[in-house]
Amino acid sequence: MKLLAACTQSATPPGVGATQQDWYEVIASDVVPGTSFLAIDTDTTSRREAWDAAYDLIADDHVSWAGVEGVVKPGHPLSSHASGVTPCLPNSTWASQLMRQPEALKLLPVDPDQVVIGHPDTGWAVHYQLPRSSLDLTRARNAFTGGTDAEDPVEPNDPFDGHGTCTSSLLVSGANDREPLHPGRPDPLIGYCRSDIVVPIRCASNVIQFSTTALTWSIEYLTSIGVDIITISLGGLPSAALQAAVRRAVENNIIVVAAGGQSFPVTPYPAAYPECVAVAASTLNDRPWKVTTASTAIDISAPGHLVCVADFIAPGRTQVTKAGSGTSYATPAIAAAAALWIAKWGRSTLSAKYKNAQPLQFVFKEVLQKTARIPRPLHPPQGEDATFVDFVIPLTSWRTDRYGAGIVDMEALLRAPLPAATRRPAAARISPADHDLAALGHVLGVSPEIAAQVLGKAITPPDDKRPVSVAETVDILLGTAPDTLNAIRWQATEPQLGDAKSGFTGLPRPASSDEAVASLAATLRPILDFKGSRSMRRYLA
Repeated sequence: MKLLAACTQSATPPGVGATQQDWYEVIASDVVPGTSFLAIDTDTTSRREAWDAAYDLIADDHVSWAGVEGVVKPGHPLSSHASGVTPCLPNSTWASQLMRQPEALKLLPVDPDQVVIGHPDTGWAVHYQLPRSSLDLTRARNAFTGGTDAEDPVEPNDPFDGHGTCTSSLLVSGANDREPLHPGRPDPLIGYCRSDIVVPIRCASNVIQFSTTALTWSIEYLTSIGVDIITISLGGLPSAALQAAVRRAVENNIIVVAAGGQSFPVTPYPAAYPECVAVAASTLNDRPWKVTTASTAIDISAPGHLVCVADFIAPGRTQVTKAGSGTSYATPAIAAAAALWIAKWGRSTLSAKYKNAQPLQFVFKEVLQKTARIPRPLHPPQGEDATFVDFVIPLTSWRTDRYGAGIVDMEALLRAPLPAATRRPAAARISPADHDLAALGHVLGVSPEIAAQVLGKAITPPDDKRPVSVAETVDILLGTAPDTLNAIRWQATEPQLGDAKSGFTGLPRPASSDEAVASLAATLRPILDFKGSRSMRRYLA
C-alpha cells in the first residue's frame, strides 16, 4: 500500500519502509512552490496501519501533508458494477439520434482535423467492434509498469476486465463490423466519432478499479504527449496530486471529461473537481437514469442507460455487442461531442482565438451547457423508468442543480457561435490540506468552513496532525455504505448548515447552526471510532 506525501523536492521522508519512490512533478502554480508529491510503497496491507504511518510521516520537517493512496477495489461502495448481458434495443442507435449526432456530422468540414483522445481505463483488448486503425498503440502506456503494453488481458469470469474496450467502442467503433457468431446480422454499434484516434492507457484492472496514483500518472503522461481530449470513465477518491494533474491538462488546452458516478450519494473524483466536465446518465425517455448520482457538481447529461456497447461474456470472454448502463457509457458521448466541436472549428482556429485567454475546457463547457436540451415536459416513463422517483419527490421537470444543464445536443453545439475570448482569473494554488477540507465539504454537502467546524468538534488532533485527520475522514466517509452516507448528508444539508438540496423533510431540524454542527459531529464520531486508525481513535473528542 502506498503513502502519498507533499515534501520539499529534494527530501526523502524516512521511517516508512520505502521500497520504491516515484516523484510526481506538479506545476508550481498548483502547489506550494518547491513542493512535490512523493508516493512511497510500504509493507502493510492494512489501510488502518497505513494511516497510522501517515500520521508518523507528517512529523518529518520536510513533509507538509501526508495521506494514503486512494484505491477502489471490488466491494468498495465506489466500485464499478457489471450491468449483466442485455441485448441491444431494437433501435440500437437511439442514443445518437437523441443527441442529434447524425445531424452534427453533416456540419463538419470536408477534411476535418483528426482529434486525439486519451483514455485512461483498463486499456484495450481485441474486439471486432474496436478497430486497430483507430488506436494509437505506439503511444499507449501501462501505468502500472510504465511500458507500452496497454492490452487488457480480459481474464475469464472477471466482469471488470474489458471496461476500457467497452467505453472505447462508443467512440470509434466502425459502421460495418460483423459479430463473429452472427456475421449476417447488421452492425448495431457505430461510434460517435469519425476518423479520430484513441490513445489507450491501462491504469485500472480487475483488482484495482481505481487508483489515484495510476490515474494521476496517466493524466500527466497524456498531457505530455499533447492529446486533445481526456475521457475518464472511472471514479474514486480525491487527491491533491490528481486535481493538480487535471488542472495542468486543462491549462494545456486539453478538454477533460469524467463520469459522474452512480448508486452513490456523492459525485466521485475526478468528476467532482470544477476543472472537469462531470457527466450524468440519461435514458431513452429523456429522463435521468434512476441511479445516476445527482449533484451540483454535474455539468451535463448524456445517454448512459441501455446504450449499445462492445463487451465480453463468460465463460471464455466471448466478444459480443450488448446494452450497457452506467455513467461510464455517458462520458464517451461528451468526449465525442468535444471531438466533433474541435473538428468543426479546427484546432488552429480555436488556438488562435483563445490564445492568452481562458482554456478551451471552459469555452467548450460554456457552449455545451448553453446548447443543452432540456426536455419539456419529461417524456412519460416507460418500462424500468416507470419506477423512477427523485428521492421522495416524483421528478416532473429537469433539475439543472442535480443533472446538469440538460442533455447534450451535438447539432446545437456545432451550430453555436464561439463565445468571446475572455481572460479567466488564475486559479488558486492547490494546498493539499485545503484540497482535503474542500473534499470533506463535498462529501458532507456543506462548505469547507462548516466541514472544518464539524470535524473540530468530532476530533481534536494536534495542529500538525490535523491535515492527516481530515484526509482520513474523507477516506472513511467515501468507504461508507451509501444509505449511511446519505443519512449523514441529509442532516448536513439542513438550512442551518447550507442550502437544502431537495424537499426532504424526514429529519428533525436543529434549532441553530451551532446545534446542527454539534449534532453532525456526534453522528460522525462513532463512524470514525469504528473505522478509523489507531491515531484517529486516539484523537476523538
